[in-house]
Amino acid sequence: MTIDNLFEKIRINIDAIKAKDIIREQYEHLESFLKKRNINIIHSFTQISRNPQFRGLISETLFFDDKFVYDIVVGVDNIDSHILKIDQVSKVGAAIVPNYINEKNKDGTTKQRVEFNSRLIISYQEQSQFSYQATTEKFDELLLAAEILTKTISE
Repeated sequence: MTIDNLFEKIRINIDAIKAKDIIREQYEHLESFLKKRNINIIHSFTQISRNPQFRGLISETLFFDDKFVYDIVVGVDNIDSHILKIDQVSKVGAAIVPNYINEKNKDGTTKQRVEFNSRLIISYQEQSQFSYQATTEKFDELLLAAEILTKTISE
């Protein structure tokens, strides 16, 4: 995938989550900045998911080349981006993890159900990490990202 194709996907995601105009404007600045870096993408992962910190949805994107890992999160009211040197990545892992959800019954009692999620974790420096959570259907995509990133950091 080319950087232009990836940025087009991100823009489609930003439209889908209905990001505010100021966030769209700032994303355009970020995109312009990254295009100047002449990034040759080795692999990417992008999705729309629930925003765990703020309201609404977010567009999460991970991509990397042979020198850097890029993380872009765009929400309705927020934008967050990180650039990490590839040689700072210390560990990459993928897992299926449970999410326990307490639900109230009509009679006032509660019951617990389990929802499973896929997770990709990229560790770097001291106890810092990028974490991407997705449905179990995306586990293969996360495994592939982990495999390709692991190969890239070991070269």
